[in-house]
Amino acid sequence: MKTKTFLPLVLMSTLVFPVLASESWAQGNPRYIPLPAGVKGALYTPNAGPAPHVGILVTHRTSNVLSSLPCTELSARGYMVLCMNPRFDNNEALVDWETIALDVRSGVDFLRRQPGITKVLVLGGSGGGPTMSYYQAVA
Repeated sequence: MKTKTFLPLVLMSTLVFPVLASESWAQGNPRYIPLPAGVKGALYTPNAGPAPHVGILVTHRTSNVLSSLPCTELSARGYMVLCMNPRFDNNEALVDWETIALDVRSGVDFLRRQPGITKVLVLGGSGGGPTMSYYQAVA
C-alpha cells in the first residue's frame, strides 16, 4: 500500500525538480570588473525580482573565487555579489597584508558606488576569513 503512494511522489519529484532547479539556478553572465592594482572581479546580479539593496563582497586571500558557489547562489537569492581575486591570486608567498586590505577596500568602494546599494557585507571562507577580518580591523 505504501509503495502505491510513494511511487507517484517519486515520479512527480523527478518531473518537477528539474524545472524548479533550472529557474533558481539560472544566472546571467557575470560582468568582469577590473579593479586597481591588478585586482579582478566578477559582478553577479539577480536576473529577476526587485533591484538589490545589499551588496556582498566575496574573496579569498589567494584562491580564485570568481565563479565560486556563493557568487551564483547569493545572486540567485536577490543580492548583488562581487567575487574578487586580490592581486595575490595563486601566490601565497607574495601576500602582503597592508596591500590586501587596499584590495578589499577597492571592492567595497565599487559596491558602494552601485545604484541602490545601501549595505555592503564582506564574506570570506578559509583564507578569506582572516582577510576580511583584517580589513574590518583597519578600515
